Amino acid sequence: MSFAIAASFLLDTYQGHDRYGNIELYPAPLRLFSAIVAAAYTTARRSAGNADASLSDGDVRMLTWLEHTPPDAIELPAAIRCGGRGARAFRRKGWTQQALVGGPDRPDAAEPAAARSALDGPIVWWWKRDPDRDIIRRLGDLCGEVPYLGETGSPVVLTGKTAERIPEGALVRADDAGIGERGLIAFDVPAPGRAEALQRQFLLNRSGRVPTLAADRATAADGRPKKNERDRPDPWTVERVLEQVPYRRPGSCSVASDLPWNVGFLVRVSPVDGPRPWRPEPDARCDWAVALHQAIVSRIGPDAGPAITGRYVPGTLRPANTMAVQVLDAGLPLRSDLRCDGNASLLVLLSTERDGATSDDVDGVQAALAGLSEIRAGRPVLSTAGIVVRREPLGRVRVDEVSQVDPGRLWAPVSHGSSRWWTPQPLAVAETRAPNRSGPRSRRPWTVDDALRVAVGNLLRDRPGVRTTAHGDRRLRELSQRVHDLGVRIGGAHSAYPRHPERYVHHVRAGSPITPLQGMIHFGGILSDTAVTAIGQSRHFGVGLLVPVDLPDPVEVAWTPEPVSGEESDNE
Repeated sequence: MSFAIAASFLLDTYQGHDRYGNIELYPAPLRLFSAIVAAAYTTARRSAGNADASLSDGDVRMLTWLEHTPPDAIELPAAIRCGGRGARAFRRKGWTQQALVGGPDRPDAAEPAAARSALDGPIVWWWKRDPDRDIIRRLGDLCGEVPYLGETGSPVVLTGKTAERIPEGALVRADDAGIGERGLIAFDVPAPGRAEALQRQFLLNRSGRVPTLAADRATAADGRPKKNERDRPDPWTVERVLEQVPYRRPGSCSVASDLPWNVGFLVRVSPVDGPRPWRPEPDARCDWAVALHQAIVSRIGPDAGPAITGRYVPGTLRPANTMAVQVLDAGLPLRSDLRCDGNASLLVLLSTERDGATSDDVDGVQAALAGLSEIRAGRPVLSTAGIVVRREPLGRVRVDEVSQVDPGRLWAPVSHGSSRWWTPQPLAVAETRAPNRSGPRSRRPWTVDDALRVAVGNLLRDRPGVRTTAHGDRRLRELSQRVHDLGVRIGGAHSAYPRHPERYVHHVRAGSPITPLQGMIHFGGILSDTAVTAIGQSRHFGVGLLVPVDLPDPVEVAWTPEPVSGEESDNE
């Protein structure tokens, strides 16, 4: 049997700060332990009628078990940071490069003072093996004595329960995690001796005297530390009696997953000006995606990692998929609970695999979206020399709701008796030029099918079966061949001719051609039929989103002839 403690928050929100003063998204097992310690001492003193009463042998055994046994799994509901816009706190943040705050001539930094996280369900801590019956009984009694977790603004009901097995969607303790492994969440857990350290700290701080400003000063009139300050133990003693234990996210493992992006946030918006629904034109989606990306980076500030900004140290191997922003039109075949009427939505995607986003990056993006109230987009206007001279405003939208979604379950399931094909919306832009055809071994012409296969290959280039060490023209032909060998098929591929092709790309090298493409793609089972994918040059900024199209079985498609192995160009 497995034992669990479930925390159901009465207001569906949790409010708390970690030991460094940062806002917590979820309460750590360390906070659960502290709440149980407080309940144990409170009930002991209430029963004995003495403020200095000690714990019973059963309570000591119960706390010792918790100190030596971190949870084996944790069920985390979907969460999003909310609130905190009205109440502000002014804190001394130190001397930084951005602003010298907290100094004699500078004001303290303003921060949200009451930010909290909204939780879509209870948090459950699981242990594979249940403890002794006496420990289970005592934990059940003490759970009823805990009024809140975190700050007093998050009242909670704790309940103990047992089950045959741990649910599949729970985070699992990753004791075998390797150094630098991505997709992990680290939580503070108690170390052996923490309950005793908390009791010593409590007795030290309980003086019974009325606090005064002079008594609270750390130094005497001559500037030397007071005797009571010199004799006081290190205040970090209690904070050292803890450990950090990593947990793997649901569906992740020590190797990379099959999803191009495994973290997603759905941003529902509505127009600020006018009653018409917000449905951006196809050539404006890149600009809206860039606007939201810039707003997120601006709110995170200098702490934004390279997986968010896209700026990596020269020479660093970049992952295939960094942070992406896509536009979801109303009427797309989304999962039923994600559909919206009228207005389009924005989808923010992150990948925590293959040296991608860290857990701090995910929390930073989530906090930035929670504090975002409005998005303004503009289109750069270029001069004849290709220099941005001004920005033409495209409008503004109001952020109505931000929710976390699973990128692996974005689209509706495949229709019965159909095959799932994909088409880029509004189109895809080739990421590279066509290979040189002047070599003596370049007899086969480069086609639109090859360009689409290379776009798929760049999306999956971190996979062992797709990864190639070739360069130049050889890499393009080899990548097209490998994608074809994986079972990817192209149908109806053709060049697209939009009126302003330059509006479908974010950045392009000087002199490089902009080649819009269209066509149908079948992945042959190498990618999930419900996962979000995007291909092409601006797949991270509103272009190239693959929308599912279910065609009845069987479907006759004009297949492209298989590339002839070894027909790469000599001009590399």
